[in-house]
Amino acid sequence: MARGFLQRSRHGTRLYFRRRVPGDLVDCVGKRQLYRALGTSDLGIARIVARALAAWTDALFEQVRTMTKQGKKPDEIRAQVDELWNSWGTPASPQNRRDGSTTGEMTPESEPNGGSASPADERASEDGVRVGFTL
Repeated sequence: MARGFLQRSRHGTRLYFRRRVPGDLVDCVGKRQLYRALGTSDLGIARIVARALAAWTDALFEQVRTMTKQGKKPDEIRAQVDELWNSWGTPASPQNRRDGSTTGEMTPESEPNGGSASPADERASEDGVRVGFTL
């Protein structure tokens, strides 16, 4: 699954996550694709991070569809998507975590679908890339 979302830089030194936004959501998301540097050149680690991002974007797209059905304006949805996309992978601060812990775990500050409190996947690597997300 993650292999389809991975892309190497032209020099082959960095790996990126790239995912096409479904056609029915382009107006609300404001982009045709989501693109992010994965912060590693290790293919194994990049696959783990890409899997997490793929699952997370699946949930994000479903949440965007729900918001459009609820009648939210595309501008409101776009602002929320931008905030979520830009916050993915940043260390969650204690005020942003439900349980108030200060683990420094790499998670989105707020899950796209409101999620549950249980982590679905978490991996750590030797170079410090840590992935965790809740759905």
